[in-house]
Amino acid sequence: TAIVKDGTEPAPAEFGHSVHVDAHGLEPDTWYWYRFRIGDFTSPAGRTRTTPLDDSPVDELRLAVASCQLRTAGHWTAYPHLVAGKPDVVFFLGDYIYEYPGGTGDLAIPLKAEPQTLADYRVLYAAYQRDPNLQAAHAAAPWVVTWDDHEVENNYAADVPEKAEDQDGFEERRKAAYQAFWEAHPIRIDPPADDGSLELYRWFRYGTLAEFFVLDGRQYRSDQVCGDQVGTNRKDCPELADPAHTMLGSDQEEWLAKGLKSADAVWTVLAQQTVVKALVLGDVVLNVDQWDGYPAARSRLLDAIYQAGLRNVIVLTGDIHAGGAADLRLPDATTEGEIVAHEMVAPGISSPGFGSIAEGIDLSALGLAYANFTDNGYVRCTVTPEKWTSEFVVVDTIRTETSPANVDATVEVVAGEAGVVRI
Repeated sequence: TAIVKDGTEPAPAEFGHSVHVDAHGLEPDTWYWYRFRIGDFTSPAGRTRTTPLDDSPVDELRLAVASCQLRTAGHWTAYPHLVAGKPDVVFFLGDYIYEYPGGTGDLAIPLKAEPQTLADYRVLYAAYQRDPNLQAAHAAAPWVVTWDDHEVENNYAADVPEKAEDQDGFEERRKAAYQAFWEAHPIRIDPPADDGSLELYRWFRYGTLAEFFVLDGRQYRSDQVCGDQVGTNRKDCPELADPAHTMLGSDQEEWLAKGLKSADAVWTVLAQQTVVKALVLGDVVLNVDQWDGYPAARSRLLDAIYQAGLRNVIVLTGDIHAGGAADLRLPDATTEGEIVAHEMVAPGISSPGFGSIAEGIDLSALGLAYANFTDNGYVRCTVTPEKWTSEFVVVDTIRTETSPANVDATVEVVAGEAGVVRI
């Protein structure tokens, strides 16, 4: 492995194999070039940046937030724009792969059925990571990655598969998926344990400017209530009120609450998978796979933020193939009450939106500062000690290999002031 400080880029080299290494002894707050050599193969050069020392003042941090890149749905036309924005770090918040076969041409997934074995998941990651736009995005900046459901299968919960008839063999399938995830991503965590579990939740900080809690809302969650039905009526689903239902599991909840109490950077950031904001129309819960299906757990989350006395809390979210911004309030993320955090939801890189379904929804009733249920893209954030600015970048199309892009909306949170403001 060759690592050099920023300066002259190493010469291009033939693409080689993926490896998983952990580099030590690097200087803080420094850009590095790197590449890998294995036998006769040498990778192209990549670029990464180390974080500053914990007590170092930081004037600005630029980050990109992305999620949901269904390969068979279209081309990843957002990534060249993401790279052009020169982020310091990229957050990818789940559904990096999808378990579905299909597609044609460059978008084809060379599997005849959904993956079940480690070999299958390795093929799936290889099919996704062969894309030059994705490779360029990985080579442009460090990535902070967490998972959602499709890294294993749609809407699984802990050790429970989407369909009850698939329970037999699911434990081995999940082990294979977790192993492949660990192999495919540059994450500084231990490999899967003997039981297949992977401790993915983690913390890091960027000087005195921001500290990040990266969460795992899949591995430890309770099974979805009331058959995991879209549009569940609360009157018909008493299970929703069960305080024992958890999104994060007790250990992760305790870890997060403890970490929030000791947080002292200007901004506290939760990078996680599913929408926290309540998306409820009357008594109808639109999606119980989100935090709406775990209201007691959400109340504990928001209360932990409140009890920590934090003012500048940002929640970064993926999952629903829609861009959005909203305030999170006590009690239970409603449209009334004290604001305790601010949520930014990234649109899907290529996964399809649901614009036609949302046409009849009164967004004002949901208390959203911004929502786009149709377009693909990502979120570009600029963070300073004074404010957090999020630009929602959308592409014109994913049907062609390249596409123009534009900023569909910009929202801002001023440090020390509660509330997302669209500017």
